[in-house]
Amino acid sequence: MADLARVTGAKRRSLQLWADADLIVAEKGTNRAGTGTHRLFSRQEAIIACITHAFALHQIAIGELLRIAAALRVWIQFDFMFTGDKPKDIIEEAIKGEGSAVLVYESWRGRSKGPRLSARTSQPIAAGDEAGVQHAISIFRRDRELKFLHLRKQEGFSSVIYLRNYLSKIDS
Repeated sequence: MADLARVTGAKRRSLQLWADADLIVAEKGTNRAGTGTHRLFSRQEAIIACITHAFALHQIAIGELLRIAAALRVWIQFDFMFTGDKPKDIIEEAIKGEGSAVLVYESWRGRSKGPRLSARTSQPIAAGDEAGVQHAISIFRRDRELKFLHLRKQEGFSSVIYLRNYLSKIDS
């Protein structure tokens, strides 16, 4: 947990709350294993924690942070499903301090036709919840045109992070 706090810049208590909420997932056998057992996190979960922390700094609610973390897990674990710019490659470039990749999170009230693909990223980006709030998450290299697809919709909100700023300590 101390190493994760150092790498992410997040407070240790925030990381504990995130782990308790399964926003970041500890290695088997170390989660809720009792007093004296330190939680261990994989490199993948450290990446998720770094990116999540970037959005948490902007006061994004825990439910939305959970959606962002879930999308990141899919992008990292199922990278083989994507054509063109692969999310895992984009993330690895940012960790090395290369490229100018961004991650965009959008939220708005309204209807959606369910999960769909973005033509510019070939990644699943949109899904809704029971309260009628829709969410879109996309990751791409900054050399492409940055478009906010849902900002003008009712109660539209967008947040963008520059990945290199938040991932540079992962391998240190």
